[in-house]
Amino acid sequence: MTQKKKRFQSAHELAEKLGSWNNNEVCNAIAERLELENEQGMQIGFGNLSKAFNAIPRKSKSHKDLKFNTPIEELQGNVEAGYYPPPEVMIAISRCFKNYLNGRGNISLDEAFFGEPYSKRKSFAYKQSRTDCASEYVLFAKWLNAHGGLSLEKGAELFLKTYSPHRDTESFLRAYRRYKSGQ
Repeated sequence: MTQKKKRFQSAHELAEKLGSWNNNEVCNAIAERLELENEQGMQIGFGNLSKAFNAIPRKSKSHKDLKFNTPIEELQGNVEAGYYPPPEVMIAISRCFKNYLNGRGNISLDEAFFGEPYSKRKSFAYKQSRTDCASEYVLFAKWLNAHGGLSLEKGAELFLKTYSPHRDTESFLRAYRRYKSGQ
C-alpha cells in the first residue's frame, strides 16, 4: 500500500535537508505542488492564493526576469517594486515564520530563516548592510568610485556637502574607515 504524501512534502523534505524554507529550490518544489493542485482543480487554501496571484496585473518587462538569491530577497524586491510576490515565496516565508513561532523562543529569526544560530557578522542583515545601498558608507564608496580622482578626504567633504551638510567630515571618515575594516 502506498502512503499518501502530505501537502508540500517534497518541499518540507528539501527544507529539512537545506536547513531552511528560505531557499529557491524549496520555492520551486512549492510552485510545482501548486501547479499540480491547479491542474487538478483544487481551490482550497494556497490553491486560492495561486488563483488570486494569476489574476493580478503582470510585472513590467524590466522586473519580470529579475532573479533573487533567496525567497526573502524576492519578497523584499517585489514589495519594494510594488508587486505581489509569487505564492511559493509567500508560502516559504510563512513556513519560516511558522518554524520561528513553533520554536517558542528557542530559535532566532536567523535560525528560522537561514538555518544558522544568530551571529552578528554571519547574519543576513549584517551582510546586507555591508553591500546594500541603504548603507551610507556603501553609497559613499560607489559615489567616490564614480567621481574618480578625488582623495578620500576631498570626496567625503563633497559627498557630505551634497547629501548630509550638517555631518562632520572627520567623524564620517573615522566611521567609514571602521566600516571598511569590518569593525
